[in-house]
Amino acid sequence: MRSRNAWLALVWGLVVVCGVACGQLARDDDGVKPVAGGGAGGHAGRVGGGGSSPSNHAGAGAVHVAGGPTSGGEGGLLDADPSDCAACAGAADQFAAGAGGASDDGTPGECSSGKGCVVAQGSEIRDLTADSSDLYWVEHGSFDELGNYDNDGRLMKRDFASGSSTELAKDLAGPVSVALTTTHVFMYLDQVWEGNLRFSLARMPLAGGPAQVVELDALPNGPGLEPCLHCLVHAGDTLYFPLPTGLYKLAAQDAEPSLFSPLRASSLAIAGDYLYLVTRAGDAIWRVPLAGGEATQLSADPRQNIQVWGDYVYSHDTRSSSSYLTRMPVAGGPWVRLPKAQSGFAEQLQITGDSFFYRLGSETEQAFVVGSLGDPAAAFVSLALPRNVAKAWIGTTQGLFWTGGQVIRQRLNIAD
Repeated sequence: MRSRNAWLALVWGLVVVCGVACGQLARDDDGVKPVAGGGAGGHAGRVGGGGSSPSNHAGAGAVHVAGGPTSGGEGGLLDADPSDCAACAGAADQFAAGAGGASDDGTPGECSSGKGCVVAQGSEIRDLTADSSDLYWVEHGSFDELGNYDNDGRLMKRDFASGSSTELAKDLAGPVSVALTTTHVFMYLDQVWEGNLRFSLARMPLAGGPAQVVELDALPNGPGLEPCLHCLVHAGDTLYFPLPTGLYKLAAQDAEPSLFSPLRASSLAIAGDYLYLVTRAGDAIWRVPLAGGEATQLSADPRQNIQVWGDYVYSHDTRSSSSYLTRMPVAGGPWVRLPKAQSGFAEQLQITGDSFFYRLGSETEQAFVVGSLGDPAAAFVSLALPRNVAKAWIGTTQGLFWTGGQVIRQRLNIAD
């Protein structure tokens, strides 16, 4: 009887241990779960220390939208020479195999093949952005065993030339998105506590300094609605972003945002002297002069998200199981498909320099397409992953950077 009771006790002990461990795993995988009191300490006045868009006008995806940032630099697709990749990845023994868990294989890999090489490690990495010299990312931070937020979000930067990483800010209140202007880093924060949890927009100088909340209630289109794609965009030192009441702007010298246009947006892009947008209702594309003035409707045949480069507005046309890159003149006109068709549902278009990037989705896979606007027919898939593995990504002239949350990998812009 003693032997039988000991066996039952052992089995019960294993069940209890598994239950606790599985519960912890479920909580970690579910991501942010706001809990009453979970944001305590993340006050708006103490925040520690936002889809991509073309050329120098940067944007970030909103909440948990992969690929929101400024794509780095000018130039063509193959500016990064695969034979000169000293700064592409850390030393082979710097990153432990499997360090990133199920969705983040931490094995070093090669920058020029497969899923790329590991260039950085983190915790709960939510978004990436870049300029011509640096890669930026935000780490959301952690929760204790009771579900209370630990106020340990971080903003990080990695130098393309040296490969060194720098912590720019810590103790941030739940950063989930990041974007740049020429003077500031902007972040959406989802754990700011001001009477209750607030989804806020904060900024900090690129040159260093404390983060400052500039919009306490910054949900782009209100609670429960779809996020706005590529909706932190800039012209010089001025950020443009959506709120439920319209589009707002904030220059470097401004203490608070001001209304730019009453139009509500589901996608934004800036090029030249205009801001371009897809309306929140998804029924039209408009452009608004940055200097102010009347908005002009360009098309009543909108797309999911837009980018602008040169004389054209670019987007996607997905029919059945095939997707095309499409464009129309910046002054308006019909959409024209560009060669060639890709199999899958295209989304999250990014343009940097004369290069374009987008993601193809299917029931089992996500693939990333790279091409030149001068020869779109030569576009190719540079990276293929199981569905939903890449939680955030950014296309740059240094390659495509992606993360599943724990490590950041770099895949050069070349075909296998």
